[in-house]
Amino acid sequence: MNLSNFNWEEYLSLAIELESQSKDPNQTIKHARLRSSISRAYYSAFCICRNYLKHKEGKKLPKDQSIHKIVIEDFLNSNDITKREIGDFLKKLRQQRNKADYDDTFSNPEKTTSYSILLASDIIEKIKLLYHL
Repeated sequence: MNLSNFNWEEYLSLAIELESQSKDPNQTIKHARLRSSISRAYYSAFCICRNYLKHKEGKKLPKDQSIHKIVIEDFLNSNDITKREIGDFLKKLRQQRNKADYDDTFSNPEKTTSYSILLASDIIEKIKLLYHL
């Protein structure tokens, strides 16, 4: 497998798979799967957005933690309504990912997971539309 050509949508597929496996009666395993699903959904959408900015718009992006904020703000500050929607969705998705990855307590992880997968799917579909404009 050539990792330089990784298909970031595979992370969304993994997020969906983890969500479907979260019926485990063991609450610790269930929550770990749901939290991981949220994280993978975010990174799927984020990396696709990052690559859009790099490859389609030719933007130079940092390779440190600031890239998350920079990518989101680039979309949020666009004059294009679709790009602003992507930025808004990605910002919400990142907030959910941060909760899933860092908070000790997490209320209603099932609902948050479903919402995160929906947001990531919407972002990816909108990016695909932008690539074809």
